[in-house]
Amino acid sequence: NHRMDCTWCARFPYCELSDLMRRHGLDDRNWRYSREKEYDIVTEHMTRDVSKCIRCGRCAAACRKQGVGVMKVPRAQKVAEELALEGCIACGQCVQACPVGALREKDDIQPVLNELHHRQKHVIAVVTPEVPVLFGECMQDQAPAAGDMRVITLLRRIGFDAVLDFSAAIRMAEHAEEAALQGCRKDEIIQPAFSVYCPSAGLYLRDHYPELEPLIIQEADPVFHLEHLIQTCVSEQGWDENKIYTVMISACTAGKTAKPAAINQWLTVRELSQMWRRSCISDFTAVSVWRKMEQGQFDECTNSDQTHIRKHPDNEYSVHTKTIPALKTIADEILQAKAGGVKLPYDHVRCRACPNGCLDGGGAPRVYAAVRDEGEFIHDRRGRLGIAE
Repeated sequence: NHRMDCTWCARFPYCELSDLMRRHGLDDRNWRYSREKEYDIVTEHMTRDVSKCIRCGRCAAACRKQGVGVMKVPRAQKVAEELALEGCIACGQCVQACPVGALREKDDIQPVLNELHHRQKHVIAVVTPEVPVLFGECMQDQAPAAGDMRVITLLRRIGFDAVLDFSAAIRMAEHAEEAALQGCRKDEIIQPAFSVYCPSAGLYLRDHYPELEPLIIQEADPVFHLEHLIQTCVSEQGWDENKIYTVMISACTAGKTAKPAAINQWLTVRELSQMWRRSCISDFTAVSVWRKMEQGQFDECTNSDQTHIRKHPDNEYSVHTKTIPALKTIADEILQAKAGGVKLPYDHVRCRACPNGCLDGGGAPRVYAAVRDEGEFIHDRRGRLGIAE
């Protein structure tokens, strides 16, 4: 009872249901277009088509594993109710878990294409460090590593006027983080400081533990420094500030919900791959042209150096990187310690939502459930980016 429009599906060609049908000799043409689209979730970051839902429950399981538990499986394959998703942190792990095309990130490609085609504004792309590797996976190319900058050339071919390196904002945030931690240590503050490099973790902390918001180091958020990078680029290019359109490209879906003022649109790596395919004659052409693409360079107002891996002070601070389930325990410990005047055994907590970080974000290339369970795909991505465990 799954609506088959496989050629146009966001999950194509990596659909687990489609693979099962091929394996058992079932012809999808017998069911094609047998149902109408039935959308019952349209949020700022995600859409759901119930006509494709097979009620496997993976989305709800992924949401529970995240420690959020707001996603529910439709009671029947028809629109029974609109789910408001109260408490959703927009991490997109339910989208990654969906074996078919029932869940997908909200498609924000067309507004960007409109700006690129009409040429009424200067369109700037801001690229996060993991994009070169993950985009290569979308193009069925396992070669791209951290130093492979073909994606910059691709963005210029699509029509972007400038391409900025988000790593520069990350480095600025790291310096601000170290300065803030030194201040905390000097003042002997009992509560540990929080660095929120992840929009989803920020949403979770502010919604579920508002009393901890004063402990968040605002300057340690790379997005905090992004506006400075954009203004520098605009100034160097001599462009009118009122005619700037900025697009963030990352593996994160939460940015669509917690979009900063400096960003007009937030695209995932998967959306960028779809945009590139729409710019080409066919899928085959898109892949062929990508593999022959020459290397590019970021605009000079940012540093193209890819040393985005954080350098921890040598044993100076006790640093813990925690995902959402662990954050619950940490937050409760902090509140108890604050009430009792007890110092906790760590000074600094870095927050993230996705279990494997941005390399497995809600907008990263999808992999089959069996591959996700093995976990080898994330080791491969880390290896190509030179990131340790």
